[in-house]
Amino acid sequence: MTDQEPDRVALGDEASILYWTSRFDVSREELEEAVETVGDSPAAVAAYLNVDPARRRG
Repeated sequence: MTDQEPDRVALGDEASILYWTSRFDVSREELEEAVETVGDSPAAVAAYLNVDPARRRG
């Protein structure tokens, strides 16, 4: 298994949704709103959610 982060926030994939809601510590609805507003780039979504994209949950 790789430790590389996905390069897109894919709302059509349940595993992606679970990963990103956990990674950004947000609800599914917040994640969906962010992606609908700024697109599926993790950096853009992090900026919209005001989350440091380099912060790793541990």
